[in-house]
Amino acid sequence: KQNPLSALSAIDAHIKLALAPTLVGFISEQPKAMMILMLFQPQDVNGKKVYGVELKDGKLTVNGMSVM
Repeated sequence: KQNPLSALSAIDAHIKLALAPTLVGFISEQPKAMMILMLFQPQDVNGKKVYGVELKDGKLTVNGMSVM
């Protein structure tokens, strides 16, 4: 009877997520999604919005900000 969330500590992931302006525009039209875009400010790289997502030791961070 192990806790399924304990498996998160075994995962180590580093993701660079780059969103095209068209996709960001579409997402920004969705109120709930827009809150996430405002909370986690992306970097502008070559006209794209870039997010750094990391899951390490069971902790999720987006652009260095803790999510959980």
